[in-house]
Amino acid sequence: MQRYQAVNQTDLNKIHETSLKILEEVGVIMTYEPACNLLAKHGAKIDGKKVLFPRRLVEESLKLAPSSFTLYARNPEGNVIFNLEDTHYCGPGGSCFVADLDHGRRPSKKEDFINLIKLYQSMDLIEMHHVPCEMTDVDPAIRNKAVVYETMKYSDKPLMPFMFTYEEAKECIEMAAVPFGGLEAVKNKKPVLLADPCTVTPLCYDDKSLATLMAFAEYGQIQLINSLAMAGATAPVTLAGNVAVQNAEILAGIVLAQCVNPGTPVIYSASGSNANMRTCSLTIGSPECALMSLINGQLAKFYHLPCLSLIHISE
Repeated sequence: MQRYQAVNQTDLNKIHETSLKILEEVGVIMTYEPACNLLAKHGAKIDGKKVLFPRRLVEESLKLAPSSFTLYARNPEGNVIFNLEDTHYCGPGGSCFVADLDHGRRPSKKEDFINLIKLYQSMDLIEMHHVPCEMTDVDPAIRNKAVVYETMKYSDKPLMPFMFTYEEAKECIEMAAVPFGGLEAVKNKKPVLLADPCTVTPLCYDDKSLATLMAFAEYGQIQLINSLAMAGATAPVTLAGNVAVQNAEILAGIVLAQCVNPGTPVIYSASGSNANMRTCSLTIGSPECALMSLINGQLAKFYHLPCLSLIHISE
């Protein structure tokens, strides 16, 4: 059932067709050699730093992505089943600062991270953990592994850490797989982690996001392939144009995931909004942001994929 329709089916088809045209004629910048080589083997055209995606490759890849799958928790009662109908909630993530009544606003540290994990563990509504705040007092070289370790230590809910290299991603998957019997026990059988490889709008992926995407796809872990396009800054000023560019970027990531491992579970994740035309900064919680979220949900339904919708809160 489609609960909300911000655009009609005709306009949705136009957005889809425009995205396919962008992918085939404009392309997406990718410089990560393993990704480019793999896509070329599956029929993509490499033109310098750009990868051009033929329509057939995109359509075939979309058919491979499942519409329903399970994210496994250490406590089986906490397993999360993703599909096209049910709604699930993940804790907030990505903050470099925290605030409380005693100390005010300050850079977040490991102690804050642990306290927030404990808090979300106690909340029935929160079913999954993101990175609630950065552990700025932990060496960045091991911070991603610390995120997985500390989250698993204080919670039995699934988690979504940040990743930066193929090796880091694989190490984090290996850590999360320990309670389930190791890497081979979870590979293509039990997704136990989510990753959120993000695009660099307009029409670009950096090497770290592609490395994370490929590592997670290799082991059949869940991908939240995300794009945040800013209408009037990093994408066309019209909402339809902005969504078409954003959609093209997400489709490129879905194609790569399916080329690595057909059947890799993916979640359609788009969080675009419009730019403040005075400052060129992202506007959070604007009417345009809400409209794009609704259109993104319609596109996810169009592709028969679960979707992520971000709730933006500004100070």
